[in-house]
Amino acid sequence: MKHFLIIGLIVLAACKIDSQKAPEDSTGDFRTFSPITNIEDNERVQKICSALRNKEAILNVLISSGSQYKFNYAQKGCADASLPAPKEVVTSIVQTDSGFIFRPKNGEAFAFSDVETSTKGALKEICQFGGTLESPILVNSNNALWWTTFTDVRYCQAGFGTLCIHLQKGTTRDGANFKIHTNEFIKFKVLEDGEGFFVERKVISSAGCSGSNRVMLEAQLK
Repeated sequence: MKHFLIIGLIVLAACKIDSQKAPEDSTGDFRTFSPITNIEDNERVQKICSALRNKEAILNVLISSGSQYKFNYAQKGCADASLPAPKEVVTSIVQTDSGFIFRPKNGEAFAFSDVETSTKGALKEICQFGGTLESPILVNSNNALWWTTFTDVRYCQAGFGTLCIHLQKGTTRDGANFKIHTNEFIKFKVLEDGEGFFVERKVISSAGCSGSNRVMLEAQLK
């Protein structure tokens, strides 16, 4: 009897693990637009948005100081078999007509060029949302954004002075059911030293790919 109980527990544990889809597997799934509010999520994301605003206030100072930002960066195209080993990309912040960007010193590819702010970038809709935040947010008539600060630790684990956010982007044809095409994880600094800058960032996306192919992007601030 004891042996049967142990086997049963093992089977249940295995089923639980299988039911927790990895983000790359959820790409292509459909989600219904049913906004909900989570108080702890709201508190955490407000800290992230506040950190972004505090960073915005000193961006011109950072440009004048000539500060450099070094990233370990890797990218995989739709047809590539796997993500290559990361390479160092040295950047500086410059201001363009469209906003602040990270400009690679040697012209390397760097997909995370936007310097995230509360008005531009991945969190624009979240930080600009009026009142108590909900998830998902309707970006426009065809696109919605799901978000949570409760992240899969395999992809983003918050620590002292940092917070994670998981973004899911979906597109609809019927106005109710959205096909998820992009999963993104961002870890932000929320304390004074480097406040508002991302420490880690990962993207898994089927946008522009055929079949089960995926684009993958990863960057870590050094």
